[in-house]
Amino acid sequence: MTITARQYEDEKRARQWMNIIEDLTVRDIDSKALELVKEFSEAKGAVPPSSGTAGSVVIVYSSYTPKIVCRPMYVTDVILQPGEKITGVHPGDAVRRTFVPGRSGSNDNEQLHVLIKPLMADISTNLVINTDRRTYQLDLMAQAAKFMPLSRSSILPTRSKRGIRSLPTGKRITKAILPSPPATL
Repeated sequence: MTITARQYEDEKRARQWMNIIEDLTVRDIDSKALELVKEFSEAKGAVPPSSGTAGSVVIVYSSYTPKIVCRPMYVTDVILQPGEKITGVHPGDAVRRTFVPGRSGSNDNEQLHVLIKPLMADISTNLVINTDRRTYQLDLMAQAAKFMPLSRSSILPTRSKRGIRSLPTGKRITKAILPSPPATL
């Protein structure tokens, strides 16, 4: 079997990558950063979610990374704050889920949506949504039996418990997650 010059060069480059020796030593300062990441991912010190209107769950923005449990072949609707503009949607796994943009309202009340539909159960990934105001980090799970029916997550503009209690209900900035059953024919 003969190979082309291009194939030879590609193979040569690939072998060079394999010969690179990287310094993978974790320093003390890096260990501290990893501890902080672990604490955040375990939601230690997070403001716990609370009940909102219409069966919603109120989640404080950046208090922790919410784990959203979706259901295969159901749509999960992530609704952003009114007036917020999406600058990027970056799923960890775009093969086993569909992601579709949406829009509701008009003028100052316009809200952009990211519609998510997992295609199978027992899968997980993350989703990063960049907007002109913040970056949302979500963990997505798909399970056949367990999911958050008609759940809604509201993002409050503060991280402290005192700030949350001081906000009247009508002043909430919302980010909703609303699984909907598939339409019947």
